[in-house]
Amino acid sequence: MKLKKLPLDADQLSGIGTILLVAAFDLWLLTSTTDASSQRLVTLAFLYAAFTLLFFFNTYDNNAFPRWAKLAAIGGQFTLICAVMYTTPHMFSAILLVVWSAQIPYFIPFRYALWISPLWSILPWCIFFLRWQSSGVLITGALFYTFNIFALVMMEARRNAEVQKERAEQANRELVAMQSLVQEASLQNERMRIARDIHDVVGHHLTALSVQLQVLAHEIPEKHKPDVERSRAISKLLLADVRAAVSEMREHEQLNLRQALEALVGNLPNIDVNLAVPDRVDVLKLEHALAILRGVQECITNSLKHGKATRIDIAIKQEANELVVCVRDNGKGDQPIQFGNGLKGMQERLENIKGSLSVQREAKGVTVCLKVPVSV
Repeated sequence: MKLKKLPLDADQLSGIGTILLVAAFDLWLLTSTTDASSQRLVTLAFLYAAFTLLFFFNTYDNNAFPRWAKLAAIGGQFTLICAVMYTTPHMFSAILLVVWSAQIPYFIPFRYALWISPLWSILPWCIFFLRWQSSGVLITGALFYTFNIFALVMMEARRNAEVQKERAEQANRELVAMQSLVQEASLQNERMRIARDIHDVVGHHLTALSVQLQVLAHEIPEKHKPDVERSRAISKLLLADVRAAVSEMREHEQLNLRQALEALVGNLPNIDVNLAVPDRVDVLKLEHALAILRGVQECITNSLKHGKATRIDIAIKQEANELVVCVRDNGKGDQPIQFGNGLKGMQERLENIKGSLSVQREAKGVTVCLKVPVSV
């Protein structure tokens, strides 16, 4: 019953198949064992068809439908169950109530659903009792109530497992992204250490050698001076090569922020992420890169959890003295932005590195901008 996009998953197919099977048997029994009127048959077929459509509507993950519409569809399904049990004399039509109960954990907190479960189980059976018969209704209703509770508990366990799986996947993405940054920072430190060693040791020795050769050129006989000058030219050439190598190593001292962000947003479920990051950005400190990474992760979490967004655009641009990271989504909602623990933590983390945070609600969606000073 997990909410997904088309094609239909196994849970949706089994639910729709169960509804259609119950409808087929109910209509067949009415036509073969009773003198049911064509009007009742048409009405009953319409009720089953409407229930099937509402079931599909509620289990189809389409963020174009607001939550109030989903809740209205749940209420509509329950009304249709009562109408079916009023229209048909067959008790097995209460299977629809089991299918309905399996959807409840996705819309009502489990503890509340468990407390009010007797009410939604009793009402349809009271309608059936008053409309059709009293014989066996109490026992059958009690048995079907256990099925309702079983469906409720199993789907709550399923939903919790899905939540835990999503959290584990999110934690894994964060871990991979941070490992990428830490590894890059480690490589950066090693490159800087080697560059300093080359500059301080090899460079100084070559400089000293060049000076000694220059002094030697003034003291040796004239016939040996060309050889000394050639040696001196080679030492100067080696010194230039060393300086070029050190400069090239220092050019790669920026952290590979793009690689970490790609690991963070990779394989996100049910959402399109557009990442616009330059190949080179001036992020020299691991602390700055981690602040950006955690900020982007918090934005993604808010977009999925609160905004129900289907698209996120992440853009990074280099300005004069700062790096600007903007995260835009197409989420829903028109309420003012409330700074919860996530946004407050992001703001505090940025302030610690002399950065800033701005959050703005757009016509459709939210834009969050993180500004991080460029380290020199």
